[in-house]
Amino acid sequence: MKYDKRDGLKSLMEQSMLFGLGLFDASRETVESFVDDMLDRGRIQKDEAEALRSEYKARREEEQEELEAAFSDRITEVFLDKLENDEAFRLKVKTLLDK
Repeated sequence: MKYDKRDGLKSLMEQSMLFGLGLFDASRETVESFVDDMLDRGRIQKDEAEALRSEYKARREEEQEELEAAFSDRITEVFLDKLENDEAFRLKVKTLLDK
């Protein structure tokens, strides 16, 4: 099987995204454990626990959207820089677009 640089870049991006999502998942488990512990100890009420979970979920979704936007922005920067500075890359893109 022939190695394609695009596959390597795609794999790196996928691994980076999965790593980021893994951090979100680990944080979720930590928050869930903390909230459950506080609830079990009677430090917070059930409605407060649900409010904390909802707040964390909303924050996590916002952070995930920010992470995806940052990846998209970075990919765009790299692509545009490559277009600007690499003649061979420009020709490849032009060839692909002309198909």
